[in-house]
Amino acid sequence: MVFSFVLGLITRTVDLSDVGGPIFIGQLAGDTAKAGFDVLLEFLALLSVNLAVLNILPIPVFDGGHLIFLIIEKIKGSPLSLKTRMMAQQVGIAFILILVVFVFYNDINRIRNMFF
Repeated sequence: MVFSFVLGLITRTVDLSDVGGPIFIGQLAGDTAKAGFDVLLEFLALLSVNLAVLNILPIPVFDGGHLIFLIIEKIKGSPLSLKTRMMAQQVGIAFILILVVFVFYNDINRIRNMFF
């Protein structure tokens, strides 16, 4: 389910407004807690799996990015240059910062649309 959602974001078959951040996660956690402890545990398990999948994406800052560096190192026979690794890390951090701003924007819009 998580893989298909991420693939849907990439192929644009999933609406970008469906992406939520910490505010949305908090709202969902509250709603699931009201539904019962077992539902809350299922939500927490889904959240954990979601974070694990995101962590293995080939973004340089994440573990998946480090795996890509290791694969390139194995194929190339030597590590990438420090400058190349630093640039890749900076691109990864920029991506993460853009993603954080985007999900907070979605969260705030979601709250704003509930009241207006």
